[in-house]
Amino acid sequence: MTSDGDGDGGPKTSVDLSVGKEIDAAIGDVIRGLLKRPSEAVGDLFADGIGIFGDRVKRKREINAKLGMEEVRKKLDSEGVDMKDITPPKEEELHLLITGLSLTDDDDVRELWTGLFAKALEPDSDVMVERPFLSVLESLSPTDAKIIHFLAYASRELEAVAKKEKYGGPMFWAAHDPEMAAELQRRSKVIEDIEDQVGVLSLPSLEGGNFTDNLLRQGVIEIPTKSTAYWQGVELGSMEESDLARVLEEINEKVREIEETSSRRSATPGELYRVIRYAGGGADFQFQLQLSSFGRRLATACGIL
Repeated sequence: MTSDGDGDGGPKTSVDLSVGKEIDAAIGDVIRGLLKRPSEAVGDLFADGIGIFGDRVKRKREINAKLGMEEVRKKLDSEGVDMKDITPPKEEELHLLITGLSLTDDDDVRELWTGLFAKALEPDSDVMVERPFLSVLESLSPTDAKIIHFLAYASRELEAVAKKEKYGGPMFWAAHDPEMAAELQRRSKVIEDIEDQVGVLSLPSLEGGNFTDNLLRQGVIEIPTKSTAYWQGVELGSMEESDLARVLEEINEKVREIEETSSRRSATPGELYRVIRYAGGGADFQFQLQLSSFGRRLATACGIL
C-alpha cells in the first residue's frame, strides 16, 4: 500500500484490492467522499467504474446520484451518525446502491433508496443490503413507491394509536364514558390524518387500474386474509334495548365484512383501504391491501416503518 498527498492536505491511499481490510477502508473513503457537503465537488467521484456513459445520460445520472447522496447524508446527520463511524457495505453492494440512485429521478422512489443506503451505513443498524430489496427497488414505479409510503404510514400510525388505547376500536357507547370518548376521538383523528396522505402523496385512484400488480407479484403487498377492523365485546345483560339493537347491528356488520373479505381473496381490490363510519359515532379503518411480512421488512430497512 502506498500513500501520496491529494492536494487537500489529506492522504491519498492506493490499495491492493485483494486485501479485505484494505478494500473496506477504501470503500469507507469513497463513501465519505460521496457524502461531502453539497458545496464541495463530487462530480469526479461518479466517473470510472460506476457505468455512466454518454454525456447527457452521464450528466443526468450524476445529478440523480448527487441528490441521492445528499439525502443519505441528511438522514445520517439526523440520526447523529458521524462520518468516521459509518460501516461500509460490500463493494458490489455499494456499486448497486449508487447505480440505483443514479437511475432514480422520482422523489418517492429516491426516498426508499436513500433510506436503505443510510440504514446500511449506520454503525448500530442491523439492516443488510439484501438482494431482494434491491430487486424490488429497481422495479418500482413512482406509483408503486407512493403505495408503499402510504401503507407504511397507515400501519405506523394505527399501531402507534393502538398502543395508547385501553378499550380499543369504535364504540358507539363511548359517549357515556369520557375516557372512552377521548380514545375514540384520538383514533378518528388518526384515521383523518391517514386519509389526508392520499392527497399529500397524490395517490391515483386504483379503481380500474393495474397499479398494484407489480407490488403483488413482488410479494411486497397482500390482500388481508381477515377483517382488520377492531371491535371490543361488551356485557349485553346490562344494556338498554336500544343499545342492544345497535350492538347486534355492529355484529351483523362484522359478519358482512368477513363474508366480503372471503369473496375478495379471489380478486384484487380496487382500493387500498376502506373507512367504515358507524351511525352511533366512531370509525373503523380497514386495509383492503396491506404490506406483507416481506413488505414490512423492506419498509423498515428503508426507514419508513
